Amino acid sequence: MRFMRSPRSGLIHERYRSAGHESRCAATEALIIALVGGSIGLTPGISAGAVVTTVFGVPLVVSPIVVIGSMLFSMAVGVFFGLYPANKAANLDPIEALRYE
Repeated sequence: MRFMRSPRSGLIHERYRSAGHESRCAATEALIIALVGGSIGLTPGISAGAVVTTVFGVPLVVSPIVVIGSMLFSMAVGVFFGLYPANKAANLDPIEALRYE
């Protein structure tokens, strides 16, 4: 299988960091991207809800629990799909990782 992070992770793992440090970096990166993506998704969602409620004359109710739940779900999906390939790549031999390039 080909992994996008393979060459970079293999070299970083060999040269500078441990596999655990690379995983933490990948988790942080995935978490930030997921938070930004979740925020970008919430903004048009709430805006579209405001437009629809204005058209139908119904009050807009945005529950904080739903907002928090959607952000947590976004973070969980982002971290899982960010860590899975990063962990696979970090565990490769550096020479093997360079072969994917």
